Amino acid sequence: MHTIATKKHAKALDGHWTHADACRVYIQVHTSHEETKSGCAPDETVDIAQYIWTECKHLQLAGLMTIGIPSRELDLHEPNPDFDLLAQLRDQVTAHLRLSSDALGLSMGMSDDYLKAIGQGSTCVRVGSSIFGHRQYHK
Repeated sequence: MHTIATKKHAKALDGHWTHADACRVYIQVHTSHEETKSGCAPDETVDIAQYIWTECKHLQLAGLMTIGIPSRELDLHEPNPDFDLLAQLRDQVTAHLRLSSDALGLSMGMSDDYLKAIGQGSTCVRVGSSIFGHRQYHK
């Protein structure tokens, strides 16, 4: 699950999860401040992670995810600041929860920027359009 962005979302999913195994979740962080993107504010990340970790018995915090600004993905020689911020937030969360630095994954990077994302520490990439083609949006 890559779309937990609030405690309310976490509580709802936790309350409805009926499978024996915990649901692995990533907290979606809105690192780019773009109107077309969503997620929690970066300064809310530690609080939401703490809530999932301590209050949601059916959820397993797998890591953090973001979708960066496409223009930041074009230059392979420059780090993407959205990816850098997510890595910093992961370090804050793992320190707060007293976990090893590699205990949580980073889901960042998609078909057009996965190489840069991997270079900046991504442990999960989403490459749907490379497999299925670009989405057709209906008006």
